Amino acid sequence: MIASGACVTCEMVTSKLIEQSQWPYWYLLAVSVSLGTLPVAMLLYFRPTIWPSLADTKWVLARSAFEDLHWYLAVVAVIIGAPPGDVAALTSIDIIAAAFFGRIFLGEKLKKLHLVAFVLAIGGAICITRPEFIFGFSQSSCRYCTVGYCLALLSGCFQAASFICARKSAHISIGVLTLTSLILAIPMALVPPFLPMGHEDTAEQMLQEPGKAVGLILIITMWALLSIALPAAGATRCPAAVSAIVFTSSAMVSGYIAQIVFFGEMPRILTVVGAGSMLLSVVLMTILLVPSTQSKSNATGMKDEEEASECAESTKTEIHSGKSEEADISSVNSSARDLHVRM
Repeated sequence: MIASGACVTCEMVTSKLIEQSQWPYWYLLAVSVSLGTLPVAMLLYFRPTIWPSLADTKWVLARSAFEDLHWYLAVVAVIIGAPPGDVAALTSIDIIAAAFFGRIFLGEKLKKLHLVAFVLAIGGAICITRPEFIFGFSQSSCRYCTVGYCLALLSGCFQAASFICARKSAHISIGVLTLTSLILAIPMALVPPFLPMGHEDTAEQMLQEPGKAVGLILIITMWALLSIALPAAGATRCPAAVSAIVFTSSAMVSGYIAQIVFFGEMPRILTVVGAGSMLLSVVLMTILLVPSTQSKSNATGMKDEEEASECAESTKTEIHSGKSEEADISSVNSSARDLHVRM
């Protein structure tokens, strides 16, 4: 999960550096995603796959769309000027938003600690973004930093929405979900070039320098594959609570390191306080997740014990029934022998 958090930062930094070098990042991404779609589609075609039903299709599409929007908005936020460390910290609001979405759409209960975590997250977001209407003067060092901060928060909300949809599509094959995300990512990558985010992207440079274009496509593809593989591998080996804390901490730390090394931006004291506040909110949320996970585990264990007990009782009944039948057959045979002797 540490590597997964660092991979998210590498993706954001790579996109920013490519844009700064006047290369068409979004067209490169569209080509990269298209190439990544082919092997996944072929694997699903030649391998027996259970495809989602019509009722499950809406959850599969919604999950993939929200997941793609989460990633795209975070990248756009960095490209237009928001520092990578701040974006990583602000997107951690996803775990708070997931709790409230769970309450609205799944009927899950909220506790007092949820509200405390929410207040910490909002306070941390205010310290990081430093809005002008609160602090009385502009703290932004770029034209679109405020927009980038808003996109980072919205990115976290989309991630939370994808969590809710994932709960509804947990039985769907990972390969199907991955393929859907890749397919939807292709048209999404072609939208940002038409937005006012700096220089105008054109595909001409890719044709003029094909060697460099291939190298950049391979780098983007590598980060895309790692961003899919590492979270899956880490989540299967770490408890959910530990995964959330480690991933968020890794993304924040690596984001601020990249911010200093690549862009020469030192985080301010208020920014560090805000990031710490948001990380604390994540810790509180994971503390609330532990009892829920344990209760589910206990419930599963009790259910297994009940099934085992019922199976044992059923076996005993069958054995007892078998013995009774054997006794009845033995009694009938004995009576037949007695009758035969008398005759």
